[in-house]
Amino acid sequence: MTFSDPSAGHYTATFPQLRDWGLIWDTYDAAVHGAHRMPHFYTAARHENWWGSAVQMDVLLVLAKKHGIPVAWVTPAQTLSSLAAAGADHDEKLAVLVGTENGIQALCRLKLEECTDEWIAGEVEAGEKAMAAWSDGHREAAACLAVAGVEQMLHNLTHVSRGRGAHKRLQKAGTKKPNDYLPKHQYVLAPLTDRFKMSLAAGLVLGDLGRQCVRNAC
Repeated sequence: MTFSDPSAGHYTATFPQLRDWGLIWDTYDAAVHGAHRMPHFYTAARHENWWGSAVQMDVLLVLAKKHGIPVAWVTPAQTLSSLAAAGADHDEKLAVLVGTENGIQALCRLKLEECTDEWIAGEVEAGEKAMAAWSDGHREAAACLAVAGVEQMLHNLTHVSRGRGAHKRLQKAGTKKPNDYLPKHQYVLAPLTDRFKMSLAAGLVLGDLGRQCVRNAC
């Protein structure tokens, strides 16, 4: 079985092309097809950590919405594949996250290093402190730091103002249906509709591990 990139040789792309190419890109399984370079246009419509996972968009949405798992940026492709293959029970999904904790931590660190814009310096500092606590085994403290660190970013991203009813408005932002052409933005917000409290869903850096710990500690 081979994989062929439909966008190869193209130097421009239309929205319909991105939509159609995405359907092919989503079939690429690194474990089956071997190593393939990420297409030039891939990150216009997909998150780079999805490349090679072969997890379909509807499955990613279920992982985010039903299980509250941050599928954008910080969950490695192989972990996403394992999550998709795991049973539907939430505890089975959580077991996958626990089993791949080191890989998730490594990708979280990498993503923090890529955040060099001054306007998010405070959030990056909170993320670094969360990672330090997580690495030391203090998951409860790490999860609380992660929540504090990204909450303002969620407000900025969704244009939802703070104040009474803000959490419900953030949850509503997470219910929007991803568009066919550039869907990746909505997958960042999708965990906001998960079955746990809104404050837990803000812990994007730590994913479901952090969310479970906050549930017990904060």
